[in-house]
Amino acid sequence: MINSQTIACLTTWPAFQSNSKQLARELNISRPDASHELLIELLDHRLTTMTDEDIQRAISTDDNQFKAKMKYARKDLTRRARHEAEVETEKAQRLSPSVNDGFIRLDPSQRSEDDLQQVIALLPSLFTNSQTRAWIASLLTKGKLQTMTDFGQDDKQFNSKLRKVVAYCHSHPTRTQGLMASRQDGRLQKELGILREFIIMIENGADDNELGKWVYDHKDTAVINELVDTPGIHYQVWVMNDFAHSGHDKYVLVNRAYKRQAELNKLLADR
Repeated sequence: MINSQTIACLTTWPAFQSNSKQLARELNISRPDASHELLIELLDHRLTTMTDEDIQRAISTDDNQFKAKMKYARKDLTRRARHEAEVETEKAQRLSPSVNDGFIRLDPSQRSEDDLQQVIALLPSLFTNSQTRAWIASLLTKGKLQTMTDFGQDDKQFNSKLRKVVAYCHSHPTRTQGLMASRQDGRLQKELGILREFIIMIENGADDNELGKWVYDHKDTAVINELVDTPGIHYQVWVMNDFAHSGHDKYVLVNRAYKRQAELNKLLADR
């Protein structure tokens, strides 16, 4: 059990304070609440194998690997909060109408250009009428005003068309659910493709330096960040920047890559 003196040193350490400040912004909570959440996360997960002496030594030397523990503990918290928020949003969307005052509610932060192109590509399987498909594609890519101009519509005509499209979606739930599943499948397939590159290299006998170059080249991707963002990897920055010399952590990373590949295969197979 870490003593109160060590906790005091930890919570006044600039690296801890900067991460708790950032966590407060990311979760929209108070600084004291953010500090408390970060401390509990560290004590419960990231610092379980460290003694008081280890922690105080890391603080006194301003250890970069210890700073990485602060960063990834914060990221664990924000990722869980984001996931919980997404679950609640999905529940609310299932229980509430898709249209309000004639507008479709689209969250740009949750939609990439790839997502948009995937949806447009799926429109022929959802809508049989070519004019309707063109109208929806225009709305998604150009917005309401340009769509009204291109299709010669006023507000009343636009809103009438929009309600008909939404009504059609509600009356054909299996088609719309299939579209959303296809969108999610595309994301999973993309992640699986990146992981397979890495695993194929391993199985083809790539050496640590070759694997290290691949990890370093992909270190800013969500795929690699998810793999290294675990208490099982003690030095996340090290394993991404110098995989070949990261000791036990490189084996944990490889095992997690195989485990994630199996998870993705199962998810896609269960669709």
